[in-house]
Amino acid sequence: MHLLSAQAATIQQEGEAIDLAQTPGAFIFASSADSELATLAAAADRSGETELRLANTLRLSNNLSVDMWLDQTVRHARLVCLRLIGGAAYWQYGVDELTALCANGRIPLILLPGDSNPDPILQPRSTIHPDDWTRLHRLFIQGGPQNANAILQAFHRLAASSPPLRGEVGCAAAG
Repeated sequence: MHLLSAQAATIQQEGEAIDLAQTPGAFIFASSADSELATLAAAADRSGETELRLANTLRLSNNLSVDMWLDQTVRHARLVCLRLIGGAAYWQYGVDELTALCANGRIPLILLPGDSNPDPILQPRSTIHPDDWTRLHRLFIQGGPQNANAILQAFHRLAASSPPLRGEVGCAAAG
């Protein structure tokens, strides 16, 4: 598992490109909130999950950084979940590129707001069923170790329902 620490920054095209150098994994979760990244990292540790890749969007402030991350890591995933504080406009290039990458429906895409208010822009751009989107959004809002465990289980279930890409990373069955 790869957990990248946050650095104070804004999500705009700025600075030099950063290569996160993450290996492919079945599940991708990105957020600018270290607490969310740490909570999912702990859930992965508890469950023995080795296919979760975590990224802080603050490290992806340069469009080239986003492109490298998408090409090297995300395109091999079985599921991508992005939680955005500030909505799609906060990380527009990343949201647009993730949406394009997942448009074929082979990689479920979950775009969640970083607060408790459902986002009328992010929800329709997600490729999972609205009921699943609402359930995941609620789990993130409620927080805590048990909900983090449930989030990982949901990732497995949602990824298992999508057709695999040829040559992609394998995924354990949900349990």
